[in-house]
Amino acid sequence: MATVKSRIFDTLAAPSVSASSIESLRASLQADGRWPDVDYSSTVITNWPPTTHLTRMRDLARAHAKPGSPLEGDAGLLADVLKSYDAWIAEDPTSTNWYHNQINTPQKLGETMILLEPELSSARKSAGLAIVARSYVPRSTNSGTNTGANRVDRAYASLMRGLLDNTTSLVSESFLAMGDTILVTTAEGIQPDQSFQQHGAQLYVQGYGQVYLSGIMKYVGWASGTTFEFDDLQRRVLTDFLLDGVQWFIRGNTTDFTAAGRGLTREGQSQTAAGFLGALAQAQAVAGGYRGAEIAAFEQRLSADVAAGSASPATALDGFRHFWRSDSSVHHRPGFSVFLKTSSTRTLQPETGNGEGLKNLHLGDGVTLIQAHGNEYDDIMPVWNWRMLPGTTAEQGSYPLKPASDWGVAGTSTHAGGAGNGTSGVTSFRYSRLGVTALKSWFFLGDRMVALGSGIEAPAATSPVFTTVNQCLLVGDVTVSAAEGESHVFDGSPPGNLRWAHHDGIGYVFPTGANVTLEAGNRTGTWQSINSSQSPALVDKDVFSLAIDHGNAVTGGTYAYIVGPVADAAAMEGNPLGDVVVERNDPVAQAASDPAAGITAATFWTTGEAAGIHAEAACCVVFRQIGGHIDVSVSDPTQANTGELTLTLPQAAAGLLHADTGISVQSLSPSVVIKVDLAGSSGRTLRAVFYQRPHAYQKLEIGASADAFAYDGGPNTSYGTGDTLTAKLLATPNYTRLPFLRFEMPETTVPPVSASLKMSVITTQTPGIHALHPVPSGSWSEMDLTWNNRPTPDGPPAGLWLPKVGARVSVDVTSQLSAAASGPVEFAIQPLTRTNDGLTQYASRENSDETLRPVLEIMVPRSEVEIWRIGIFGENPDPGTAGDFEDPDEDGLCNLIEFVLGSRPDDPTSASAPDVRMENGNLVLSYRRSHASADLDVFASISDDLQTWTRAEHGVDGVLINTTTAPTDPTMDLVSVSIPQGGPRFVRLAVTEP
Repeated sequence: MATVKSRIFDTLAAPSVSASSIESLRASLQADGRWPDVDYSSTVITNWPPTTHLTRMRDLARAHAKPGSPLEGDAGLLADVLKSYDAWIAEDPTSTNWYHNQINTPQKLGETMILLEPELSSARKSAGLAIVARSYVPRSTNSGTNTGANRVDRAYASLMRGLLDNTTSLVSESFLAMGDTILVTTAEGIQPDQSFQQHGAQLYVQGYGQVYLSGIMKYVGWASGTTFEFDDLQRRVLTDFLLDGVQWFIRGNTTDFTAAGRGLTREGQSQTAAGFLGALAQAQAVAGGYRGAEIAAFEQRLSADVAAGSASPATALDGFRHFWRSDSSVHHRPGFSVFLKTSSTRTLQPETGNGEGLKNLHLGDGVTLIQAHGNEYDDIMPVWNWRMLPGTTAEQGSYPLKPASDWGVAGTSTHAGGAGNGTSGVTSFRYSRLGVTALKSWFFLGDRMVALGSGIEAPAATSPVFTTVNQCLLVGDVTVSAAEGESHVFDGSPPGNLRWAHHDGIGYVFPTGANVTLEAGNRTGTWQSINSSQSPALVDKDVFSLAIDHGNAVTGGTYAYIVGPVADAAAMEGNPLGDVVVERNDPVAQAASDPAAGITAATFWTTGEAAGIHAEAACCVVFRQIGGHIDVSVSDPTQANTGELTLTLPQAAAGLLHADTGISVQSLSPSVVIKVDLAGSSGRTLRAVFYQRPHAYQKLEIGASADAFAYDGGPNTSYGTGDTLTAKLLATPNYTRLPFLRFEMPETTVPPVSASLKMSVITTQTPGIHALHPVPSGSWSEMDLTWNNRPTPDGPPAGLWLPKVGARVSVDVTSQLSAAASGPVEFAIQPLTRTNDGLTQYASRENSDETLRPVLEIMVPRSEVEIWRIGIFGENPDPGTAGDFEDPDEDGLCNLIEFVLGSRPDDPTSASAPDVRMENGNLVLSYRRSHASADLDVFASISDDLQTWTRAEHGVDGVLINTTTAPTDPTMDLVSVSIPQGGPRFVRLAVTEP
């Protein structure tokens, strides 16, 4: 306990002390220990004035206790600190907000007591501890004020009380209560998709999430090396949340405003990402080497962006993620980011409460925050038109903008979700509120966001219905181009049927034109209008606002616009965003494609077809065809489908590279048809990858060379010989089991293009989501693995799945295999979410049924000659016929030469034999060479006696070699070798494999 107390003291004493500020505080302190400018009688909910006393008192205590402080140990300062301490105890002010009474006051008072402990009399300590004790809630209680960040905050105050009172049991209970929150859960806290929720199913990465992470990282560090230390799994949970959750919600120094709940309406909440730097400073020590390079990159990027005040394209994240637990999508590119928030009946919209978030009604209705620099919306909130939040479709009426009730209102949509392949994605949202309905989809294709709307119905609307494209701070000129006119700087005149607009490095294209309303000028408002505790002072900002006007009493309304980074207005005439195609936009489906990149994304609202993709139920789909591969990602945005979805793709395939758990292939030709088991998928993206060239890859199946599980109930016992591998995760000790597997990779001349771990589920009881982690090679043995010596994962999760009895689990582990790897690769199965049981058993390598055993399935590229050979002779050809030097058609050309020449070895009439002739006194060899033979060494050899042969080299001894592309066949070259005739000459064509 002494170590923990010392670490807390060092943390509290670390901030610098300004002697002049301290003297100013002392000068204004009254004889009764109070400050005259503090209203101690106030009971307000937010910005509670007595907090000022606590903060000042802690500052005085720090100045007295801090080693090296100019006022360290100063007797007069100590007298003033104790005077203010006694005054607080005597006054004991309270707020009508429980937070101040049970968290804020106990924490700040406890911190002062830690700093002052040697100077506190027994009576003073007892009086202070009685107030600090108000934070305490028994660990067994998981009430609404004792979950997530609130639980950690209460536990911190209780931890200080235990240290001050020398109560080991309370210190232990406090750390255990903190540990209760370091888990992946579907209750409040860190979600399986790495978003964070508080106050119910409400996205709260900023605010509660930041408070939680910043606090818990410190506390884990304080406990390190003591009997209260947190375990490796908890450290990994925090690291994964930081890297796979938090950093994706940041652009520059701004955290996604839609992830801030009511905190968005507090002044100074714009530049908030810097608040995560404290957690990042602790992260390397907490992670213990796990994902260390990624932590360092995040810290370096955020520090640089905070210092610069904007995002650097050179270090920006690149990719798309849909956070299916929280109805949120994020798309990052070097040039811009988009943060998109929807809501459903499964989630709560950004809340109002304590007089905050007074206009948050539409904040979960498809808001799209478009940011290149990260500061496009800094403190715009007082002057925002909250009926025109970017991305929303709403009537511009006079209805109240305060949500119907405080602390989060469930959304109304049963269709809100998204799918992505890591780089591209789609999000869809069936919107319905206050008499306005719309089918809305957003497609993220590289440097473009395509927004489509259809089925817009508002028959009773007496005010115009707008779809707002953007509403951000005005920076510089706005340039526009009407459908029939030249571009010009916007001068306030109605823009008419707009073709495109450009503002602050972002281009907006309307592929079919749009009747828009555009504003670019000054607006005024107050923070108090959106948050009753904030200032009533008038704020003015210059605002850019662009919206599509659907008119009144709308029926069958639609819209389409494309957004992306464009350097300047002059570039807009080059149509930089217009190379995408709107494939369909109606109440059956919405789809957009980027033909150059081979990407198509679609939302299906019902059974239908779009861009050649046919879906038999509502879903989100991202389809990509590139480099001879087909890549399809699919999700269930309703999260209600309990059966299988049949999906037909617009192309045929030759074979399957990988399919996630739940995807089965029905056919490959004439079109790829898959069935997707969506039951229990919870909106997660499921993905399959196919190849189109026949015989391009060889499948190798590798059985496990070792497998076992570790059990905390038998910490020194090995479980490596059973016919099942058991996985289980409970908060209660002596129930957790973690399986481990090893596979010996064969030596290959080329790296695998795909690798899938296949396992069979034998038994499962109310399972949670499982994940797969890589572990260090050679870190365990099957017969000696125990809980106490189990290896620690050294990489992020390689896939998520929900175990189902009888189902074959398939996890993509391609990225976990190094290029052309040979030797062992090893994995740990990690249950992510706890349930009331969760026991799951997978078949082990010892299982009597060979078909159930774990297998590593890798796909290795075949050489061009092998692909050619199989295409002619079949998958398992007779070496006596198909060997390199065999001549099955007896045309005098062996198989390898036939491959080079592009002819068939089973048809003598197809041969195009090399030609030898005399030309201008030179011996000339001419032959055709297939581009497919580029990996072979093909050359002409010269001899004068048929005994000694010399390779013909261009420019050597007068040899000239000329290569041109065959005019009628771009896959073939024509090669001519001209050899000076100096006597008897013989020439032959030679082929060797490197």
